[in-house]
Amino acid sequence: MISRSNSSLNQDGSTLATMQGNIEFRNVYFSYLSRPEISILSGFYQTVPSRKTVALVGRNGSRKSSIIPLMERFYDPTFGEEPALLSLSIKDNIAYGRSATSDQIEEAAKTAHAHDFITSLEMGYETQVDRTGLALTKE
Repeated sequence: MISRSNSSLNQDGSTLATMQGNIEFRNVYFSYLSRPEISILSGFYQTVPSRKTVALVGRNGSRKSSIIPLMERFYDPTFGEEPALLSLSIKDNIAYGRSATSDQIEEAAKTAHAHDFITSLEMGYETQVDRTGLALTKE
């Protein structure tokens, strides 16, 4: 796995020093580009809790080996559930469901590499967005 190259179109990311959280697939669909007519995953759901070891078990051909490359972003899903924004400020979207200080919100945005973009907006963290994120388009 270490020597594989990533076929994902977005290669501008960076490696985080530390990362913690669950791995979650929600309603993921996937087909290989070489055979798009063959569905590999259809409406796949799976959550791997943080700091837990799991095993993918199944018959030969049950598509277990397609899940890890998706998780590693060597491939992108054909489609799946997209992260949603609420019709709130960016600050409130980041903190949604939690009591968070401004410093904690800013740190979360920095971890997600969104801070520079957010601060470049006229209203910064107070920018109002809608469910589609269209208000975030910069011209």
